Amino acid sequence: MANDGAIRTWSSLSGLAVVSPTRGYTFGTVEDFYFKAGTNAIDSFLINRGIPGLKALPVSAIVSFEKDAIVIRNDQAFISLLPQLPTAQKLLDYSVIRKKGEEVGAVSEILVAVDPIVATRVVGFDFVTSAKRKKRFSANDILHYRTDTIVITDQDAKKLR
Repeated sequence: MANDGAIRTWSSLSGLAVVSPTRGYTFGTVEDFYFKAGTNAIDSFLINRGIPGLKALPVSAIVSFEKDAIVIRNDQAFISLLPQLPTAQKLLDYSVIRKKGEEVGAVSEILVAVDPIVATRVVGFDFVTSAKRKKRFSANDILHYRTDTIVITDQDAKKLR
């Protein structure tokens, strides 16, 4: 899984300011994201707007991902109704298991592709094995998500040992 700057870790996106490109106004900070488990596409980001509360920011409203901020055009992009989709914070509690049920490790980081913006998606995971080694696998290796677990093929699990 190549990293050409278009792939960011979830920990580098969490807490980013959401800003206006022209006024320099900060609309809030990134708290979480919502994704579609079948495609790994990120639907929207959960933004803490302070007094207005938590709002969803659809990926389609993002102008750019900068090193220290997410840029949007204006505050009309925010949605009060939050999606009923899985979130990044829940993924960080997931175990990684092979198809046969044996645990391979636990998710420690989420890799997010932010280019092109319209195709922002989960592309991989870092995880810690039971032997406390850090490993990485592609989201393409996922067979499916279950409650609190990510299931990968037995063949991919063997490669990660």
